[in-house]
Amino acid sequence: MSKPDTIPTAAQVAKILLRFAEEDGVPLTNLHLQKLLYYVQGKALGRENRKAFSDDIEAWKLGPVVPTIYHMVKNPQKTSIDSEVFHDVGEIAPMQEKFIACVWEELRHLSAWGLAGQTHEESPWKSAWEHRLTDRHGTAEISEDSLIEFFKPEPRKISFRGQQIEFAPQEWLDEADCYEA
Repeated sequence: MSKPDTIPTAAQVAKILLRFAEEDGVPLTNLHLQKLLYYVQGKALGRENRKAFSDDIEAWKLGPVVPTIYHMVKNPQKTSIDSEVFHDVGEIAPMQEKFIACVWEELRHLSAWGLAGQTHEESPWKSAWEHRLTDRHGTAEISEDSLIEFFKPEPRKISFRGQQIEFAPQEWLDEADCYEA
């Protein structure tokens, strides 16, 4: 088991996503897994200011791709991924798994092509794709900074004791006279 402060690999995160998908009866393709990994990484960087995994993400024609995972699971004879591919990768910390579970719950209803289309509308992929070195077949890394900027939550606007404020300590959010504006 990895230490809580250890950054998991994308394979460890993929293993968890595949388990959730199997539990929900959702077969994952390489394309689907790639987009889920992108969202796990983006949301971890944007919401928690930490990496969900240590591997790089690149902008490919069909959207964001983690090349290490792409090459681990590509199999022209199969459309869905066999979870045995990740049988020997280590475990991750329970809090990291809970975060992945939250992202899975948020996105599990979306298809691979739905997620791919969605990523094509988002600035991290668009910016990297537009700035790749070649016109037709090149790839470019999607920067952590672009993921942080895109996925960071908007400041919460609340009304507290009659005043509009953008940020409040968490303990204020539980008071009876505090509500989201």
